[in-house]
Amino acid sequence: MFSNEVVAAVLPGELGKLIAEYVLGFIQTGETFRAVAILGMEQNKNLYVSKEGKWLALYVPAVFRSFPFALAQGEDDNRILCVDKSHISEDAEDSRFFDEEGNLTEVTSEILTFLQKREQELVTADKAAQLIAEQELLKEWPLSIATGEDLLPFRVEGLFRIDEEKLNRLEAVELGELRQCGALPLAYAQLLSMSQTDQLSRRLEYQRDESGTKQDVADLGELLSADDALNFDSL
Repeated sequence: MFSNEVVAAVLPGELGKLIAEYVLGFIQTGETFRAVAILGMEQNKNLYVSKEGKWLALYVPAVFRSFPFALAQGEDDNRILCVDKSHISEDAEDSRFFDEEGNLTEVTSEILTFLQKREQELVTADKAAQLIAEQELLKEWPLSIATGEDLLPFRVEGLFRIDEEKLNRLEAVELGELRQCGALPLAYAQLLSMSQTDQLSRRLEYQRDESGTKQDVADLGELLSADDALNFDSL
């Protein structure tokens, strides 16, 4: 599962855990920006998932941890709790979604709470990323990852990073605005995460040894849907 995902949306509450293992950046969809963790350098190849489907990192991004559950948009802005039908069982010994009175069981209720909190945090993260962009603190980041002495590097286009010089020149009022909406921690987390590019290099080198993959270029902008949202189904 998730072996085709190449980016993961970043939530404010997980920044401390993400920067220990992932490179963070920003991607643009239309006029909006979103903070993401970079999981791969090619379409449909998640470097953090093994061939057996196991996650190859101590921390799994929150956007993936609710599977097989998800929230879907219903009528009148209502949210609907959904579950992948392949995980529905009629075995009486399996965990139940509802109790005898038709209420959510404790486990299902906890999952719903997690999904609701995650959705709220994603809204907060997107607002923070947008404020960072509005203050012109982002610059294009043609990330290049080397994988061996005799091999061409992989390059990622359509990626943005924090302009550290501009960030350091901000006035107190601007810094206050960033801090108030949670954008300042996000900006510093992105800068700190750049030290993890060796993670991508080692993972790419291992993958090349396994499959003999040739050099390619990934454009994160092409991995997004046209409605200004990450299209995880197409990755």
